[in-house]
This record gives sequence, structure tokens and C-alpha cells, in this order.
Amino acid sequence: MKTSNWLNLDHHEWVAVDMIDGRRLELNKGDQLIMEVDSITIKRKDGIDFILPAIQVAQIIKKLKDRYL
Repeated sequence: MKTSNWLNLDHHEWVAVDMIDGRRLELNKGDQLIMEVDSITIKRKDGIDFILPAIQVAQIIKKLKDRYL
């Protein structure tokens, strides 16, 4: 479910953000992702937020479900 520029991960819970330096940030159920033109924000359920420059993001993978089954 997409509302404005928010990706609600309660419905898309296998999401990862790949960075250009090879790191992968996997989001958990309940985390949220805001995609802006110049940055992305990861709002974690535990209250810790990350703001990353969009230029550092290689790709956003929407489904990693097969890897966990």
C-alpha cells in the first residue's frame, strides 16, 4: 500500500535498501520508508531514524520474501 511518498511496510515487509558501497539495509515489519527526490528516510519501529542521500542509494528491493522461505 502506497500513501503519498510513504511505503507502508506492514504490507511490504521484505524491503531492503542497497547502498553504492555494497551495504544493505533491511527493513523490518513496522518500519517505514520515505522516498524523496534527494534523500530517503528510514523510520524504524524502535524510534531510530536514518536519513540517507539518494545519490548513495543503488537500488531499493521491494521483495526479498523468497530468500526467507
